[in-house]
Amino acid sequence: MSESDQFKTNVTLSDMSIQGDGTVRFFSRGLTNALVRNTQAGLAKIQEQVVGVNLDDISFDDEGRVVINNAEFAQEVFRRMMDPTIAAGSNGICSNANC
Repeated sequence: MSESDQFKTNVTLSDMSIQGDGTVRFFSRGLTNALVRNTQAGLAKIQEQVVGVNLDDISFDDEGRVVINNAEFAQEVFRRMMDPTIAAGSNGICSNANC
């Protein structure tokens, strides 16, 4: 089992919001914990979805939400939100409870 497989974060489309400035906010305690407990493993989970995300793109807001400021990542999240086959399953970025 890889280090990134240790974190089950169950991030679904309903846990995300895309801001007008190209940032994506995640309302996921699991993803927040993964990034705090093991930053590299949490980052690896995110990079499984969009490779171009790096630590400089990731921050936390005052409410503890993960904020990713990366236009490529935001476009991919938006694409998945608009895809009815993905949206119906609510597994946008992280399927099978893995992110």
